[in-house]
Amino acid sequence: MKKYEIGVSTLMLLVIGGAIIIDFIDITKYLPFTKNYDWLNVVSAVIGGLIGGLFTFLGISLSIKNERKNNQERLIEDKKQNGYSYLVFDNNPIKITIALDSLINVQEIKNYTNLVIAENVKADCTQYIEFELSFKNINMNFPSAVGVNKIILLYNSCEKDSKIIFNDIMEFTGYSISFKPITLKNDNTIAFKCTALINSDQLNDIKTNLIDSERIDVKADISFLNPNNIITRGTFSSNLQRNNHKKIGNKNTRGSNKICNEYSSINNYFIIDKIDYIENNSIKD
Repeated sequence: MKKYEIGVSTLMLLVIGGAIIIDFIDITKYLPFTKNYDWLNVVSAVIGGLIGGLFTFLGISLSIKNERKNNQERLIEDKKQNGYSYLVFDNNPIKITIALDSLINVQEIKNYTNLVIAENVKADCTQYIEFELSFKNINMNFPSAVGVNKIILLYNSCEKDSKIIFNDIMEFTGYSISFKPITLKNDNTIAFKCTALINSDQLNDIKTNLIDSERIDVKADISFLNPNNIITRGTFSSNLQRNNHKKIGNKNTRGSNKICNEYSSINNYFIIDKIDYIENNSIKD
């Protein structure tokens, strides 16, 4: 289309330039035109035809372009409506492993695991906890990769007026967010791990209040990518009851002293925030 516009514009300039030259050399000396510039009728007809043809072409081209755009948008919308992944937390949605005496090097793990970070944490060698999150896929569009945008933990609860009140909250936001592979389990269940970076003060609070919390709430902002090139971003939340508590390793052997809490769900909630379509669904670090 641009080549056509350039060609027509060039031809129009040539015609106009030719008209000026014709007038300059007084073409009536060579052709039977009068001196009343009636030869300009020929030039005007040529220019008018070119302009009319140009606008006709532009109108048709714009109509075709808009129709293609609308068809593409409808196709993408159909893909989004029929190809997105629908997931919810499963009955045992989260396992939290707290490293009590070891540090983690972010540069060594950032390419193969989802990373989230608490406030006021230096993203180098630091304390950490690990989340293992489990989801149940409702439809047949199983995701192939996951990106964690945010995780919020509410813990240290008490009961007031027949309501559960949480006294502490810790928020983790995605660090250098990119999609990482997931593990597909039996019974339409998927799982993946997420490493959360914390500082020493936060670790002390976790050891004091989170480890012994029988009830916690978790909220997670997560994006799932599937082979249909669809990204489903949703907010997952759950009321949890601790059902297992165990120590891992030996506290006298540095780096092996950990505590693992497993939780079962009381209530699960899920809200789809956004569904996107991308041209290339390759997993990139």
